[in-house]
Amino acid sequence: MGRRHSGRWIALWAVLALMAVAPATVRAEGSFVASPSSIVKGEPTGANIFTAAAVKKECGKADFHGTLSGSSRTLELEPIYDDCTAKVLGGLPVKFVIGSCFYQLHHLAPLQGKDGWKAEVNLTCPTEFQLQWNIYETAHGFDTGSVICTTSMPSQSNIGTAVLSNREAAADYIAIRWNLRQIKYRAYGNELLCGSSFGEVRHDAAFTGTTRVAAENPGGQPVDLTVRG
Repeated sequence: MGRRHSGRWIALWAVLALMAVAPATVRAEGSFVASPSSIVKGEPTGANIFTAAAVKKECGKADFHGTLSGSSRTLELEPIYDDCTAKVLGGLPVKFVIGSCFYQLHHLAPLQGKDGWKAEVNLTCPTEFQLQWNIYETAHGFDTGSVICTTSMPSQSNIGTAVLSNREAAADYIAIRWNLRQIKYRAYGNELLCGSSFGEVRHDAAFTGTTRVAAENPGGQPVDLTVRG
């Protein structure tokens, strides 16, 4: 092989070596972006299921509320569940007690090889409040039956993750798929519905569901809501 060809091969190998060690382009940690003073609202796009003490609670309504001003690495959404049923004994009514608690989405990381982001989720509540569910003894409603199982969930970190995808529309919005599976709680009441560990701390409660989260300005006009890196 001549010196000219040998030199070309050396140059080629040098380029390949540089490509092998060069760092891949990595998107920075993401941020939620909307107009200043935006009101954020979420509505369900599929089944929303809470599970605690091996009892599933399915809710027909799962709304979320929050605010966002410009750009932020975190977003807090207050969940409000309604039209809920415990999937035992033919279905028992469940009442979600609004306790000023929020799901805090933070540490947005890009999904490898995919469009979208994964957020870590905390549950934040004021000191005197918890996320609480009450199961009632009859299927006739809250007025005719007493509470037979109460599940309480305090403030806690790292309760799971949420996958977020930007969606284009007249006003862009975010689609969220919840995968919360490490929620700490205590259960009090009937052993069939609350489990045998009366009042003991457990860490196996879960919430799965899908949500469409959009934003509007203080005047009620839709504005874009996205995640950007």
